[in-house]
Amino acid sequence: MSLTVKVSCDVNAPMEVLWETLCDVKNRPTFVSRVTKVEFKKRSKNHGLVTIHPEEFVHQEGSLWVVESLFQGKTFRSIDSITSMRKPNTSDNDKTASVQISSQFLDKRFSTRNRAVHIGTFTIEALNEKRCRLHGSLGFLPGGCWGALDLWMRKRQIQKLAPLWMREYLTEFATEAEKRSGKQ
Repeated sequence: MSLTVKVSCDVNAPMEVLWETLCDVKNRPTFVSRVTKVEFKKRSKNHGLVTIHPEEFVHQEGSLWVVESLFQGKTFRSIDSITSMRKPNTSDNDKTASVQISSQFLDKRFSTRNRAVHIGTFTIEALNEKRCRLHGSLGFLPGGCWGALDLWMRKRQIQKLAPLWMREYLTEFATEAEKRSGKQ
């Protein structure tokens, strides 16, 4: 069993500015209200995941970072990874760009055998040179049979709340992109 929610919002900024905002992981705590901290990571052959300096971070497939977020007064940590991306290409009149991020909770509150993976996909659709639309989808994939049972039991709650969270998240990206393009 899996569950997906989809939300969209219009943005009064060029597609390229919104793309830069989506890719600005380093400054995300300054414009995404739920994000309190971001730590950049890379895979090491001998040491698993190691922390790197933000200046070493490159926004590309396989990039990793740990996000600390607030939800209902509690702090949660998750590891996020870019699983695919398609940059805007204005030279060939391409009207879309997208990035897919896989996220897994790291907290002990979530048993390792039942950890769910959340797949967030953000797609930017150019409406014209100065406006675009940001589409977001969030998929919940349970880990193990207990995770599937938990997802089934909380399905209605997730269907009710997840679109609200996603709309808030997209709106904060849109607001930041509009501010960066000087249109707010």
